[in-house]
Amino acid sequence: MKFIIVDVKKCTGCRCCELICAATKENEFIPTKSRIKVVNFSRDGVSVPNVCLQCRDNPACQQVCPVDAISVAKYGALIINTDLCIECGKCVEACPYGMIEMEEGKPIKCDLCGGNPKCVEYCYAKALKYSELEGSLKEKYQLQLTISNSEGGSPAERRFERSLNLKKYYTEDGLNDKVEQKD
Repeated sequence: MKFIIVDVKKCTGCRCCELICAATKENEFIPTKSRIKVVNFSRDGVSVPNVCLQCRDNPACQQVCPVDAISVAKYGALIINTDLCIECGKCVEACPYGMIEMEEGKPIKCDLCGGNPKCVEYCYAKALKYSELEGSLKEKYQLQLTISNSEGGSPAERRFERSLNLKKYYTEDGLNDKVEQKD
């Protein structure tokens, strides 16, 4: 099974991933309609793309859905069946990563573009990778699951908290040292 893996150190903050996602899913170049969300920490020169982690072990969004409208597609994505969905928003509240949002009364989330994520395809910096989890990629995915789990607040607040935690991890891992040496 493949997942989108984020390499924070490669992200330039260009937000092309948000634009292509919005264009692919909504036929509009409006980043707020994207399923991927980039948080920029411009003072630190760090940008953190946030993607649905397609949780495998008891996904919170799937567990709270009162009508079983969330299932796993054959290519591994958690998908929302809009015909079954009653738009209660429980999945939005349950996602610890803030990656499900309500758009015009309906919950939206990444569905991996049917197994061919456009955000990965158009990321020129190669900060996004769609791959099986093995070796260091498995470690990065596990890190994203554990370091960024937060509860409470709006989806945007949870994404910011997640991004802040990942930024701290990567900057403490030597990113700031490399920047300071150039001065």
